[in-house]
Amino acid sequence: MKFFLLKAENKADTYVRLYYLLLINSDDVLYYNKLAIKDKNMDQKQITVKQIQKWERDFCTKKGITFDKDEQMRIALLKLMEEVGETAKAVLEKKWNDVLPEVTDVIVFAAKVANIVEDNYVDDKLETVINRKLGYCDERTYDAKIRKFDKPKSSEFK
Repeated sequence: MKFFLLKAENKADTYVRLYYLLLINSDDVLYYNKLAIKDKNMDQKQITVKQIQKWERDFCTKKGITFDKDEQMRIALLKLMEEVGETAKAVLEKKWNDVLPEVTDVIVFAAKVANIVEDNYVDDKLETVINRKLGYCDERTYDAKIRKFDKPKSSEFK
């Protein structure tokens, strides 16, 4: 599965090109979950979800964006919902060149929400939860007749 998230020409220069690569080995076991980042001044290199989160933290620090945790969460959730809406609008209007930059915004604000949760509420890390969640998804079976996945009872996920 590959998602190519490209820099939008009409967005601020702070946006970067993100390429999400999910590579699965021949046994269909997740063994590599990385994000690649490409800037006009850099060669393509692999970075982790953790590094996307670090970029988001560094960006906020560099720009002097500081709020208490509750205000941060309210703003991050509103921005995340706004960006999901902009992504949906681009898809519905078939403005395909706008879709990937909007998905990039969704990823950045999702990382912001994860950062707030990691910093204030849980000991878990997004990268480890992603790996567990993808493993859970691999365990699920799909019933084509009713067009639904089962939900294994032994899972931590709802």
